[in-house]
Amino acid sequence: MPPASSGIHSYHDWRSAYFDEDNCQPMNGVLLANAKSHEYSNVPIEELTQAPHPSPEELLDSYPFMRTYLTQLVHPDGKINDKSMSDADFWSRYYYRVWLLDSTEFHRRKLNERVEFVSTVKQTIPNESTRYANDTNETCKNLNVTQDDEWPG
Repeated sequence: MPPASSGIHSYHDWRSAYFDEDNCQPMNGVLLANAKSHEYSNVPIEELTQAPHPSPEELLDSYPFMRTYLTQLVHPDGKINDKSMSDADFWSRYYYRVWLLDSTEFHRRKLNERVEFVSTVKQTIPNESTRYANDTNETCKNLNVTQDDEWPG
C-alpha cells in the first residue's frame, strides 16, 4: 500500500491499494492525497477521507451516457481485445479520476480557507504608516502649544 503522505498516487499504486476488484468499487475510507501531511493534523479524519461514491450499478442507472461508454469500451462477453477492457479496468479508471478530483477539491478548499484567514488577519492589523500618522496627529492635537515665539530675534 502506498503511504498516504506521498501525495498523488500513480494509477497502479492507487488501484492495488484502494480498489476492490470483486465489486469494482474503491474501498471505504480511502485517504485523499497528502492527507497525512502535518499541516492537516488538526483536520478531522472525515474530511481527509474520500466520501463514498455511488456503486457502478447506481451510476449506470443515473447516467445513461456512462452505460454508452461502458458498452463501447467493455466487451460484453468479458473477452478483452485491443479495443476493449474489463469491467474492473473501466471502473478503476473512473474511480481513480474521481479520487484525483476529490483530492484536488480538498486542497483547493484548504488553500481558499488559508487565503481567507490571512486576508482577515491582515485587515485586523493596522497599516504601519497609518498608525504612526494617526499617532502623530493625535500627539500634535494634545500638545499645549503656546503662541508666543520663543526664538530670539
